[in-house]
Amino acid sequence: MTSVWTRTIMFSNRQSSDHNRIITKNTIQNETIWERTYSISGYAVAATWLSIDNSGNLIVTGYPHNFSSNPIESGLLTLKYDNNGNLLWDKLIQGTWAFAMRSIVDQSGMQDFILQTVWT
Repeated sequence: MTSVWTRTIMFSNRQSSDHNRIITKNTIQNETIWERTYSISGYAVAATWLSIDNSGNLIVTGYPHNFSSNPIESGLLTLKYDNNGNLLWDKLIQGTWAFAMRSIVDQSGMQDFILQTVWT
């Protein structure tokens, strides 16, 4: 079965509540296979990049940020889900810097790489 990954955000009207990142796996007919949320208490979570490894696992990169009108990123976040939507691992590196982050999968299926560019 061919499937499509999407990333969206669920917004809340209250500044103090958590914003959850929603990861959805859909069929090409847009039928939901599964949906997962990820949140960090006190922060909104932004997903910036999705990639899929040779085993069908999903790698999501992004960052948490505060709720101000001029949000400040507060770390680098990487999540890995299996093909069934189970969270395999997550890693948060905290800090406040400007950065860009992407994930790449080695075509041999042996390694996943997370590329990060950080400047202060």
